[in-house]
Amino acid sequence: MRQLASVYTPKPLDYDYVDVINQQRPYFITEYIDGTMDGETWITEHGKLDVLTGLQVGWQVAQGLAIAHQASWHLSPRFKARQFAI
Repeated sequence: MRQLASVYTPKPLDYDYVDVINQQRPYFITEYIDGTMDGETWITEHGKLDVLTGLQVGWQVAQGLAIAHQASWHLSPRFKARQFAI
């Protein structure tokens, strides 16, 4: 998990399985970064990205995925992020 820590990802804090015995339903917990938002919320609040900003965001996503891939982490397209305030 620590191999994923970079400027493109929040700091990983913990990971495990919901069902530890059968190693099913893996999860991980990352630091909370105040002021961030997901893409859908950003578009709702600010509208469509212009071409240059869209390319910059796409590049950053690709860089983050490349780091995860190098660390042998492969996220499913069905992966869903959940955010909880504690």
